[in-house]
Amino acid sequence: MIRGGERPNPARPSPSIATAVRPAVAPAHAVQLAVFFTFVAAGGMPWVDRSGDYAAFEAGPRFALFYAGCALAAGLAALAAPARMAALVPLPLVLLVGWCGLTIAASPVPETALRTLAATVAAMGACAALVAGAPAPSRLFRGMLAILLLLLAADYATVILRPDLGIHAASDGLEPNNAGAWRGFHLHKNNAGMLSVAGVLLVLGLFGRSRPVAALAIAAPFAAFAVLSVAKTAMIAAAVALLVAPAVVGPWSPTRRAVLVCGALAALAVAIMFVDDELRGPLLLALFGDETLTGRLPIWRFLLGFAADHPWFGGGYASLWEIGDAAPARSAPDVFLHRVANAHSAYLDVLASLGVPGLAFTLVAFVAVPAARLARVRFSAEDRPALIVATSLWLFGLVAGLTTPVFLQKIRIEWIVFLTGYFALLRMTGPGVVRPGDDAGAPP
Repeated sequence: MIRGGERPNPARPSPSIATAVRPAVAPAHAVQLAVFFTFVAAGGMPWVDRSGDYAAFEAGPRFALFYAGCALAAGLAALAAPARMAALVPLPLVLLVGWCGLTIAASPVPETALRTLAATVAAMGACAALVAGAPAPSRLFRGMLAILLLLLAADYATVILRPDLGIHAASDGLEPNNAGAWRGFHLHKNNAGMLSVAGVLLVLGLFGRSRPVAALAIAAPFAAFAVLSVAKTAMIAAAVALLVAPAVVGPWSPTRRAVLVCGALAALAVAIMFVDDELRGPLLLALFGDETLTGRLPIWRFLLGFAADHPWFGGGYASLWEIGDAAPARSAPDVFLHRVANAHSAYLDVLASLGVPGLAFTLVAFVAVPAARLARVRFSAEDRPALIVATSLWLFGLVAGLTTPVFLQKIRIEWIVFLTGYFALLRMTGPGVVRPGDDAGAPP
């Protein structure tokens, strides 16, 4: 049955044909999925000893080969299924990438920024190819879950067998304050935490209603590792996604409206308290035990001032951090900012890097387009588990972006998790999609 606002796609193969080709397609797709997410999880630097100058670890050749493979995978997918790949690239996303390229003219390190943009676009293309090449979004998410379970086992094994590598130590060369936090085989605890909560979102979204006991049993080790990695941002973002996603994709009911309205009011209240100097301190102290939000507030004040001085093009894409003495923060009077590696906010990072137009393109591409499609398209019961997962991953990225960089970040884990949900949402809500089932419970 055709869903609201959708039209049939005559080029789509019949179910019998799709079923027949599935065995030939699935193994190759599974290999691509495993290689992609394993490399993203490891970041090219697994089991790194952080007690020395680990920042000097050189993974350049590995990254170059990986991004070349990403570009190849995206190109092959575009040739094999041009219509499906094109459906995952809305015009605002094209404009955003184009604006990134334009702002490089304002960058103090244009060659480096251009290479970063090329790597980011290649990773985006590979992620889109994985979503487009999956027989169905639900099978994509189950494959992701299988990979994350294997990675979680590697994390626990590292902690047990090599605690000197699996747990942050006080001898850390850069962040001794993370001592005691679990990181598994990852370079940093945040990477382990982000993947762990992604596993929770996948398990509960796919099986939370159909097999609740088994889902909780599988989610428990993911959740435990997230807690032990002290991944506060990831856990808060995941909690919001778990609460909101079922309401967003559920039937229009008083409960759904109440959840959405209360969520909007809560977000507004938090925003007001952050603006008010007298309320901000007690709020942050109550939520995080730190009035500076672990040093983020000085960074954000600097970024807002920098954005006010560079409203149109910002500092240039990928040109604010980790570029040596050319970094704008190096001229700040606060020496703390000289050591900062990122904006600790996706939205302020985009604003300061790409200017006001870049932030507008980002919000339209990553927030408005998926939200509009979700509001317009109707879903049957068969769609719901996969759609809840896609929506959860999308919301997870949007919420985590409040206090951590997410958008346009090469293969940063938060970015790839967000992209997977984003592209899956676009695939499930795009024109030409035909779904089985009736219209029961659809919004009027």
